[in-house]
Amino acid sequence: MAPGSAVTFVDHEGEEHNALVVRAWSAAMNIAYVGKEEEEDSDGRIVVRETSVPFFEEGMKGFYIKKPEEPAEAEEEAIKEEEATEEEDDIDGMGPLRKGVKETLE
Repeated sequence: MAPGSAVTFVDHEGEEHNALVVRAWSAAMNIAYVGKEEEEDSDGRIVVRETSVPFFEEGMKGFYIKKPEEPAEAEEEAIKEEEATEEEDDIDGMGPLRKGVKETLE
């Protein structure tokens, strides 16, 4: 991961935060996220910086980073379901019809 990459940081209490990589090494990263502690920046936001945060490994309870959840998989699933519904609504190969029109034709 390179500086500027989005990650999910899990703090010592197990709370997840969207974070950005500030500096990356092979086994750990420095990250920054908007939080509730530390000092406010010039825009009034509270920027929290954590150093030497390791990647997630099985059994860790907190203080690690992981790649953010990929919404693409959920979106792909929704698209497949929508396409399947459209195929069911396709009458005479003329494409999907609006629900009211299909009900009228039946």
